[in-house]
Amino acid sequence: MARLLPNRRQKNGWRYEPSISKKRLYFSFTCGRDVAEENVRMIDKLIDRAIYGGDPPGEVRRWLQQIDDRLHDQLQNAGLVRTRQGHTVKTLTEACIQAKQGSVRTRTITSLKQGAESLLRFFGPDRDISTITEGDADDFQSFLLSPRTVNRKRGKAEPIEVVVPGLSKATTNRRIRHAKTFFRYAERKKFIQKSPFASIVAGGSSNGANKFYVSPELANRVLESLPTASWRLLFSLYRWGGLRFMEPKYLTWESVVEDQGIICVFDEKRSKKGRPVVRRVPIDPRVERYLLEVWEQLPEGTPSDTPIFPDFRRLKNPNPIFRKQLQACLKRAGIAEWPRLFHNLRGSAESDMMKTDPVHVVCEIIGNTPRVAHEHYLSVTEDDYTALRESMIRRASQDDQQRETTEKSHPRKFSRTVSRRRQEGVKSTTEHDTNKKPRETKPGVSVDVGNCGRPDGRKTLSSRPGRT
Repeated sequence: MARLLPNRRQKNGWRYEPSISKKRLYFSFTCGRDVAEENVRMIDKLIDRAIYGGDPPGEVRRWLQQIDDRLHDQLQNAGLVRTRQGHTVKTLTEACIQAKQGSVRTRTITSLKQGAESLLRFFGPDRDISTITEGDADDFQSFLLSPRTVNRKRGKAEPIEVVVPGLSKATTNRRIRHAKTFFRYAERKKFIQKSPFASIVAGGSSNGANKFYVSPELANRVLESLPTASWRLLFSLYRWGGLRFMEPKYLTWESVVEDQGIICVFDEKRSKKGRPVVRRVPIDPRVERYLLEVWEQLPEGTPSDTPIFPDFRRLKNPNPIFRKQLQACLKRAGIAEWPRLFHNLRGSAESDMMKTDPVHVVCEIIGNTPRVAHEHYLSVTEDDYTALRESMIRRASQDDQQRETTEKSHPRKFSRTVSRRRQEGVKSTTEHDTNKKPRETKPGVSVDVGNCGRPDGRKTLSSRPGRT
């Protein structure tokens, strides 16, 4: 192994002396002259790093990944490098996702897998994570925002090239946060010295362009096009109950507390292990009518633990199936599809509640915070602008009436600061008097600039020099 010997010529007082000679390291392999000179330069940098400390430059790390195992083993025996571990982008993402399986929700794991796919598509599965620089991280962000060409195949037809637009700013920010999570895990595991994504700032994940308010009139048109009572109940729970997409999965008939007029909804997002959280959602009259319609269709003697929506229990991933069914109903009714079908139904319900009810009560019913509500759910409608305009007109009318009442009860008085010279019969000093007599001069006194009638001609404080 290498050893350190005292030497005053070095900065830190020590001199690095490898146990293997440089000549043997430089030319222990057969290669061209140019390659040999490149290796000599890289080995010199490794020796400098061993003497003065610090991390090797990026070009040295990339060079270490390209050399063969024989030369790497010689450098390792000389104490210049560590054991080659070979952490790639694929192994890193798999290890990080596996480590987080028991501490995060299933939806978070799905989101992390989407971020891992973006990293693999840009860097490749075999790219060593130690060779990724901050510039590569910037290029990854630009890659997500840029359109790309993909091959798509439908059925037995030949695949065709399709230009796919780049991701939105909100989705790009979310993928950047995933990349920061993966490389922060590698940094804490000592796979790398510093994360290349540490200096990149990931913004918010809200997209105001996807917000859409589903008005009650539009919701009633959709309800008329739905085929079954179960579908009408499900849609009304989303629109007027504010439920998340997967929350009807856990609803049973014993969740409905009829005497209190509420539904107990299991909040999977806020629940921890062993500590379930249940939200109490008031039953809206527009939800109650469809709830009774579904209840009347059940056979007699149905147990109370029967699911209200058994299709949620049978399907492993009901999102795409329910989405296609709702899209088909909208198409038959001639209704244009709005963005984020189920999310905007929940946001419309919270927007309606915020107009009349306190913020803390609405957030407790919906199951989010005021910050999340303002960022992702609440939307401003045309009715809000109309109501604000009417409120402005009403306040202006009240101010005019109050001003008229004040003027009648307290008439205005002339200001006491009016100069007496401006009153009737008194001449103002600013008016030009044509009948004013000229100034009389006393004998022996000249009227010059600065001479104010003094026989010695000395100036006073009231004189203005330079005036003719």
